[in-house]
Amino acid sequence: MRENNIYYEAIHQYEEKNYKKALKYFLKIADFQNDYLINYNIGVCYIELNQLNSAVQFLKKSIYLNKYNENTYINLAYCYYKKKDYKSCYRIIKEGATITNSDRLNNIEKNLFNIVICGGKDEFNKKTK
Repeated sequence: MRENNIYYEAIHQYEEKNYKKALKYFLKIADFQNDYLINYNIGVCYIELNQLNSAVQFLKKSIYLNKYNENTYINLAYCYYKKKDYKSCYRIIKEGATITNSDRLNNIEKNLFNIVICGGKDEFNKKTK
């Protein structure tokens, strides 16, 4: 299968919620293309498969390759939230808000500050979706 065909098949499998198949194709692409978007997609597949440590690894790599994608920060923070590492969750959103100057991340950062300080952790899912 050619590179473009593999990518479109990965996207198709993801849209069909076949995350294991999508992951297989994205990982195949990553063998010959070190791109932030491929690493981001791998991280998101791992989130969907509830493999959070692997998701964190690929989302961090995605940020290293492109620090201006706000969705990567949101998904990485979500991983930390699911792992109950609320300080890292807040830290990564704050970092993303500073780097990207994103209103969306700034709003999430303000809400997370109140959640972390005030203890309303269940609100994170409502605020980021």
